[in-house]
This record gives sequence, structure tokens and C-alpha cells, in this order.
Amino acid sequence: MAYDVEQSKNKKGQTDWERLRAMTDEEAYQNALTDPDNQPLSESDFHSLKVKRVSRKLGQR
Repeated sequence: MAYDVEQSKNKKGQTDWERLRAMTDEEAYQNALTDPDNQPLSESDFHSLKVKRVSRKLGQR
């Protein structure tokens, strides 16, 4: 199930949950790689977001 730009435009702001549930993790990841508006986070980006969130919760930022 490759990312379909036209299908995305037709459903802007809506998630096709049935289609998403039918995807494997690898298919979802590959779709994210081809979607310029939905790039997956790198491990370092993900870690940075977690650190920032914890810091905010602790009132350190």
C-alpha cells in the first residue's frame, strides 16, 4: 500500500483508520518515507523530544 498523494488530498484532515490498520509496520514506515509532510523521526530526534518533554514536566524549561 504505497502512499497516494491524490487519495491524501481527497481526505485532507481525515484518517482512513481501516487502511492504516491493514498496513504492516514496514508498509507504514515506507509510506512515511515517501510522504514529505510526514517524515519519520530519527532516533536522535525522538530522544530529543522525550528529553524536552520530561524537562518541561519537571519545570526545567
